[in-house]
Amino acid sequence: MLYLDVDECIDPDLHSCAFRCHNMLGSYACTCPAGYKLADDRIHCDDVDECETPANDCRYLCKNLIGTYLCICPEGMSMISGVCDPRCGVLEMITLAN
Repeated sequence: MLYLDVDECIDPDLHSCAFRCHNMLGSYACTCPAGYKLADDRIHCDDVDECETPANDCRYLCKNLIGTYLCICPEGMSMISGVCDPRCGVLEMITLAN
């Protein structure tokens, strides 16, 4: 007997995925973009707080953003090539004072 798979992902009326549908033999699965995880309802996507995961490589402060995160330097420092640099923060403060 030959079984034909129905691709539920082609027709939005056949699946309920909020973001992306992945066809599987006899079924489908909902998937989410990077920075999101599948919600408990298995349909919607929830933002991942990367600041609370091993993805957080910030040396000082981490700010969660929708779908991503941002490393923040303490006052008096500036982000230069992904590193908080105290010299640039001092130069900026001097420039702003003049």
